[in-house]
Amino acid sequence: MAGSAGSGGAPVCTGANCPAVTCTNYPTLPGASASPVYTLSANGTPLFVEKLSKFSPEMQVHYAHCSLSAPGVATFSVTLDSSFSSYTLSPKSRKIAVTKNGNTLNFSSGPNYLILQVDTKELLFILIDAPESNPPQLTDANVKNIADYGVDSTGATLVTSKVQAAIDAASGGAQNILYFPPGKYKVGELWLKSNMTLYLAGGAVLYGSDAAADFNTGSGGVNIEDCSHGMIRMFKIDNTKILGRGVIDANGKLIRSQNDTKVNLLKIEQSSNIVIDGITVRDPSFWNTLIYAVIW
Repeated sequence: MAGSAGSGGAPVCTGANCPAVTCTNYPTLPGASASPVYTLSANGTPLFVEKLSKFSPEMQVHYAHCSLSAPGVATFSVTLDSSFSSYTLSPKSRKIAVTKNGNTLNFSSGPNYLILQVDTKELLFILIDAPESNPPQLTDANVKNIADYGVDSTGATLVTSKVQAAIDAASGGAQNILYFPPGKYKVGELWLKSNMTLYLAGGAVLYGSDAAADFNTGSGGVNIEDCSHGMIRMFKIDNTKILGRGVIDANGKLIRSQNDTKVNLLKIEQSSNIVIDGITVRDPSFWNTLIYAVIW
């Protein structure tokens, strides 16, 4: 699992005149299960902690993802379901002071990506984003809402063709920002185009199809170790961005179980001026991100 770069060196306001800072949850992803081990709050406001159980038995992942309301620090409290004796908050290089009160740990942090290890319990990842800079709004003249294409936002049906049509229309168009509101969008292989932005709002997830055949919608590009496809393809394109606080989940564990199918999550080839920032990407069936023959 990966996400936007946590920045321990981001500007932080620490004086008496600094605005009150909290860390706001994004809408809970459809189908997400709450962690039975950890509860978390920021300045007293509860934050949803998800347990990704689909990686069992190899790995159990618990994580929370929030965005600071302003430059500065927020105070986080993590409460466990049972008593414990030892704990480590990483990266240790951040030198974040942690205090323990019963089953609760407290610490303050600005933008950071942190990992909490408590005794031998499963890890908790705490993803703290900086405030989003000038995010697009659905009312902006250059923004197109994916909902205008009649897509299912519950994840119940495959919407690859409708999303691809929206991508094609956004490329170089007056509405060249394709906006995905909160929801679950089930897709196979998608081909981004030049001169466009795919924006995933917090609470939006592009979720990979259950069928390996849906990741074979076109040809072109390098074949490495019998893998030539990707969930998101960028092939011979320019000036394209993927932004936001949403998630791309390739449903890779299930896809890999189908005849050892290999699909990259992001496959970027012979392209230039590509920006990917802020999103969380998880569960590829092969490499998460393959960048090949990029034009500098």
